[in-house]
Amino acid sequence: MKPIYWVIVISVVLVIFGGAYWYIQSNKTDEAEVTVTPIENTQEQEDPTAKSADSSNSQSVQVSVETITLKSVGNYTGSGTATRIFADGTFIHTVNANISDPASGKFYEGWIVNMSLSPPFFSTGKLEKEGNSYKLNFTSNKDYSSYNSVVITEEIETNGLDGVPEAHVLEGEFSN
Repeated sequence: MKPIYWVIVISVVLVIFGGAYWYIQSNKTDEAEVTVTPIENTQEQEDPTAKSADSSNSQSVQVSVETITLKSVGNYTGSGTATRIFADGTFIHTVNANISDPASGKFYEGWIVNMSLSPPFFSTGKLEKEGNSYKLNFTSNKDYSSYNSVVITEEIETNGLDGVPEAHVLEGEFSN
C-alpha cells in the first residue's frame, strides 16, 4: 500500500474512535439514578430524610436486586423467594412464601441471619397472607446487606414477636 492510503486509513480510524469517545462522554450523567418502589407494611422505619454526608456528590451507580430461593426445612413443605437491595440509603427486603397456613395458634415470622455478627439475627416481622401466599416487606435506612441468610419460622401466637426464633419452616442464603 502507498503511504497516502495509510494516512487515510489512520485518519478514518481516529475519526471513528474520536466520535465514539465523544458520544460516550456526552451521554454520562453526574447524578445517580436509582428508583426504589415504596413498599407498604414496613416493620421498621427510620427517618427517610436522613442522608449520608457525601450523597450530594453521588455518581452513577448500578444497583441490582438480589433474589434467592427459600427451601422447606424438616417436615415442612413449600417454597418461596426472598429479595434484598440497598439503594439510595434504603435497605429493602421482601419475602414471598408459598406455604400452607400455620397451625392453629401460630404465625409465620421472617428473620435475617449472619452468625458472625452481633446481633447474629433479628426479626424482620410477621408474614401476612395475601391470596394463596405469605408476604413480608421490610425496609430500613440501615444497610443490612451483610446478613446473608433468610429464615422463616412458625411462631406461637401468644408469644408474639418476642425475638426468639422457633420452628424453622423455610431457609435460603444470599451469596455474599
